[in-house]
Amino acid sequence: MVISNATRFPLPPGWKVIFRDLDINAGHILRRAGLAEDLFSQEKPMLKASEYFRFWNTLMQYFNNPKMPLTLVDKLSIEGFNAPIFATLCSPNLAIGLQRLSCFKRLIGPINMHVEQSIREMCISFSSASTKDPLPDSLAHTEHAFIIKLARMATREHIIPHQVECTTLPQPIDAFTHYFGVQPTLGTTNRLTFSQEDARRVFLTANNDMWGFFEPELRLRLHNLEKSASTHGRVKAALLELLPSGRSSIVDVASNMAVSKRTLQRRLSDENYTYQRILSETREELARFYLTQSDLSCSEISYLVGFEDPNSFFRAFNQWTGLPPERLRQQARGFDVAV
Repeated sequence: MVISNATRFPLPPGWKVIFRDLDINAGHILRRAGLAEDLFSQEKPMLKASEYFRFWNTLMQYFNNPKMPLTLVDKLSIEGFNAPIFATLCSPNLAIGLQRLSCFKRLIGPINMHVEQSIREMCISFSSASTKDPLPDSLAHTEHAFIIKLARMATREHIIPHQVECTTLPQPIDAFTHYFGVQPTLGTTNRLTFSQEDARRVFLTANNDMWGFFEPELRLRLHNLEKSASTHGRVKAALLELLPSGRSSIVDVASNMAVSKRTLQRRLSDENYTYQRILSETREELARFYLTQSDLSCSEISYLVGFEDPNSFFRAFNQWTGLPPERLRQQARGFDVAV
């Protein structure tokens, strides 16, 4: 899980180009999503993850077309790209390009992108940057299609991934299979897998001078995005990083944030938060995430959310939700569990 302090994310200006190309009234979509109709007129429009996903889901509902992810990717043009995408295209190959994109993905929206390398393959997985707001299925399908398009555009080769894994299969499956070049499979993660041969394939768009131009500005923008987060948001981000190692005290978090315990308490008080409240909320959100999005055992989850004793975790979870952990997992997976 990528750790981010950010609680608000940019809405890229490229959306204005997409709306124009699709002949959509942007104000109409924003109004239906419960967002400011002048959002695209703002100098730097920013949204919470929940707002961003609501905007996305409203757009999908407006078209009511399950193939819309493919249509959107097909409509994407150079004019609609932003700096992180251009920086990716400037890379020597797909492996380096996607590593760079994963660093700056949060400058595009509330999506975590994780790249893993092995001797034979490269895997790219996508997840929500929020533990409270799940990544919409259609947005995950769009991310898959976009990365494949990016690879093909930069190499001018019809690259086909080894595997496209989805937590919910896109429909109609034949249309997505035709675009991907391989039939999507159902899994626990939204993940793309490429061969190392394709991962190392030369980008014809490589431009090291342009990367040198983009990198400092991107890093500054990412720094400002993280810095703008609230204190309670930064505490939550620190806890996400520290909890698996068993460090959950306010002293541990204050040290991680490079402030004194007293300063941290004062800043949280100014935002009407207590440290214990954030700790409990973060543990509950993480526990829900692991229970519904993974096959980890309850004992493993109790460790990951900072409990040394699984029984303490079971008691705490029951206090948070009124349910045992396994009961919530079964309900999330659609099993009819008798009370």
